[in-house]
Amino acid sequence: MRGSNDMKRLLVPVILLTAFALTARGQVHSIQAYGTWSRGVNVVPGFTSATAWGGGAAVRIDLGSDLVLAVGAGYEYYRLDQDSALQRWNWKFWNDRYAGIVRANLAADSSLSATLEPVQSMEILPVTVSLGYVLRPGDDFSVRPLLGAGVAFYTRSLYLHESWQKAFDAASYTFAYDYRNFANDKKGNPFFWLAEVQGSWQASELITIDLGARYTGTVRTPGKFGFDEFPLYNTLTIAAGISILY
Repeated sequence: MRGSNDMKRLLVPVILLTAFALTARGQVHSIQAYGTWSRGVNVVPGFTSATAWGGGAAVRIDLGSDLVLAVGAGYEYYRLDQDSALQRWNWKFWNDRYAGIVRANLAADSSLSATLEPVQSMEILPVTVSLGYVLRPGDDFSVRPLLGAGVAFYTRSLYLHESWQKAFDAASYTFAYDYRNFANDKKGNPFFWLAEVQGSWQASELITIDLGARYTGTVRTPGKFGFDEFPLYNTLTIAAGISILY
């Protein structure tokens, strides 16, 4: 499949960079686990907000001379708000069939009413490689500015939350029910670049407490890698976690 081949091609640089660092004079310095909060700073027109929570892990490799290579992977769950989300989704089932059924049912029965609310979300599995430099302003404190790149494997989803009511005036009773009607997912794996700064406080010989901020930008590849359906141009991520030192 084309999507599978694209993923394989994108993962090759990650594997090669990791192998280079490990087979050169590099060695594993630490393994980091962290939680994240992210926000879309610059989003595709039509989207009004994009916020996410998530987490991940990274391996930090010491290359010598205070240079470090970080290889990471994570998970982010975005809640997306978009104007006219249902109309913009291009959902064939809704456009060609179901929208007409809804309109016909409501027009035929004045005792019937409905509230239709589209709910949109996105899951991202980011894979990153970054190169940084370690600054040590204090004995137990270090700062690492990093630059890098990655791939965002995403699945964007939408469902229609339907709440229906039918009034029975003679019985002074209203029957209500609701359900979720799921649209087809949108998927892709666009590239992105990143600029990051991390600060670490060494709590013990084996553990550091980490705080960081990351700014990312999606590489524009119209017509490829699912870029056209990806809602984020630039994002800001705040992370907190711990590292186990080797």
